[in-house]
Amino acid sequence: MDIKEFVRLAIEEDIKDGDHSALACIPYDAIGKAKLLVKEDGIIAGIEIAKQIFQEFDNSIQFEQLIEDGSEVKYGDIAFYINGNSQKILGAERLVLNVMQRMSAIATLTKKYVNELNGLKTKVLDTRKTTPLLRFLEKEAVLIGGGHNHRMGLYDMIMLKDNHIDFAGNIEITRKGDMDVPGYEEVYMSYRVDEVPIKGKEGSRKVEEYEEFTARPDEDGKMKDVEDGVPDDVIEEGTLFEDNMTDFNKWKN
Repeated sequence: MDIKEFVRLAIEEDIKDGDHSALACIPYDAIGKAKLLVKEDGIIAGIEIAKQIFQEFDNSIQFEQLIEDGSEVKYGDIAFYINGNSQKILGAERLVLNVMQRMSAIATLTKKYVNELNGLKTKVLDTRKTTPLLRFLEKEAVLIGGGHNHRMGLYDMIMLKDNHIDFAGNIEITRKGDMDVPGYEEVYMSYRVDEVPIKGKEGSRKVEEYEEFTARPDEDGKMKDVEDGVPDDVIEEGTLFEDNMTDFNKWKN
């Protein structure tokens, strides 16, 4: 998905044969101007995308940018001004707002986690648990917020998870499988806490292993510690929550 295809699909979804409300009351050649007014404190994201959206609607629209993506903004700030065909501006308005609101929310939350983890060994990574067809925008928002992109899809990384292990029969079969996909030097494995870790390397591929669990308090109210004796090449992973971020200090980089 690229921005041109995204805008084309958005127009088909929202406008189809025209914005009937604007067509009913605004002359086709009317010129207008507008501004993006920030309504909530946070990290702004999607300004560059907004610029591209307006250009896809009408490349004669003038875009005056005042704030950069990733900037901390406050209520009342103005992110940009636009000037151009009134009908085109109104047609693009909701798409721009929807995109920027979603991206800014993701960037703001990501930045909060990144700040909480400052000085620790933990990186904030995203996942594939994204809104269908909006992954490229949501992952861009993670980067803007100071996080890191993991894999974009099933096509750019071998990451064997518990479901693969279940279907393969057991973790040893998955570990020793042919994995007939060329071009990968690393294989990532993610297994449940009760599975036996696989150690060592297979052929020329480096195997990065993940122990998958959520760092939540147990029944006694204590955080689950990373198990002793974990090999150096094992990377622990878990789900970030506001109440467990500093516990990731225990985890290897």
